[in-house]
Amino acid sequence: MYHRLLGRRIVMPVFARRGLSCWLILFFIVWLPPRLSAADSTLTLRDAIAATLQANPQLQVYRFRAQALRGEQTTAGLTPPLQVNSLLENVLGTGSANGIDGGELTLSLSRVIELGDKRAARIEVVSRRLDLLDAQRRIEELDLLAEVTRRFIAVAASQQQLALRQRAVTLARQTLDNVQTLVVAGQSPAAEQQRAAAALARATVEQGQADNALQTAKLELAESWASQRPEFTGVSADLLAVGTAGDIDALLQTLDGTADIQLYAGEERLQQAKLLVAQDERRADVQWTAGIRHLGAVNDTGFVIGASMPLGSERRATGAIAAAQAEIAEVAGRRDVALNRLRTQVSVLHLQLQRAIADVQALRDQVLPPLASALEQTRAAYLGGRYGYLELASAQSEVLAAEQSLLDAAAKAHLLRVEIERLSGAPLNAVNTESKP
Repeated sequence: MYHRLLGRRIVMPVFARRGLSCWLILFFIVWLPPRLSAADSTLTLRDAIAATLQANPQLQVYRFRAQALRGEQTTAGLTPPLQVNSLLENVLGTGSANGIDGGELTLSLSRVIELGDKRAARIEVVSRRLDLLDAQRRIEELDLLAEVTRRFIAVAASQQQLALRQRAVTLARQTLDNVQTLVVAGQSPAAEQQRAAAALARATVEQGQADNALQTAKLELAESWASQRPEFTGVSADLLAVGTAGDIDALLQTLDGTADIQLYAGEERLQQAKLLVAQDERRADVQWTAGIRHLGAVNDTGFVIGASMPLGSERRATGAIAAAQAEIAEVAGRRDVALNRLRTQVSVLHLQLQRAIADVQALRDQVLPPLASALEQTRAAYLGGRYGYLELASAQSEVLAAEQSLLDAAAKAHLLRVEIERLSGAPLNAVNTESKP
């Protein structure tokens, strides 16, 4: 999945459309050390992902589960054990069987001979469970990296929010200076100066709130790699580079190969392996026995050879076979339901992404330029005595509100893109969004 969402272009480690992991890409990212030093404290999305893959404990649990399954696989590959049997007969009875001198002692060895491919079928079941665990781990990895990206976007948006609040403080202070000049000259009432001072105080409070939100977002991002203190001052991002939404039809055609849908394929293969185990149980196993028997009454020794086989094995296996077949059909049904739901989710998100991108373009190109120009004209008219304080304050509020809407639309577009790429596993038609100086 190629993420061009924020910062430099990066490559995220996801598995290919047919379930194959891009492990070379993953290796490349993991072994590039994250740049979190004081000398370079601007974090990129690539840095955040590398740090998360190196230190996040969430993925470690799959390593232990895999070790447990490999132990089960070793056990499943064992043949039935050789058994040592002993039997003492015709002792401690009555008459000629009184005592133990006339008893018969049999010592023998026995083993079950598995017919069919029972051993191979058992191994196959555990192997499919390992495959399924690997698919679950990859989905967990995708979810984790998507969450890291969301938190990265949250920090980037918080940075822009703080910059916007700082701009609001600057405008409020500039307005207060202008109002004071006019009040001193007797061209405006003192009440306007009080209102301008209150507006500056309020803008300062909102700036403090934005700074607190940024610190919180940085803490949550650093938590992704188990750090309690962010070792970076900010992130490198260009939120306004939202790219395009891409073609929805081409996107929908890739959904049957996504991580979540391929998980059902792995589950179906597991159930098919269980079906083979059940089918093999229709063939009864043979148990042989061989040993020697000592006849105490005549003090003679003879060999003992025997074999046994249970009856009705095919009938007893019928229920397990029917259950396994039903499980296969049930998995296929759940896959179809999940694929249909996934298509709907991606289609809805794609529509929302188109709307967010259109909003960004309209606000950036059609709304903000005339509002900024109108603010400058209104300020000049206010200083010239043609407009009052209300007109100036209203023009400032309109500009700040439009900038806030632009920030919200850009952040929404990036979050929608992350969600679509997480669900589809396919990159969208995004442009290169290198952070601008």
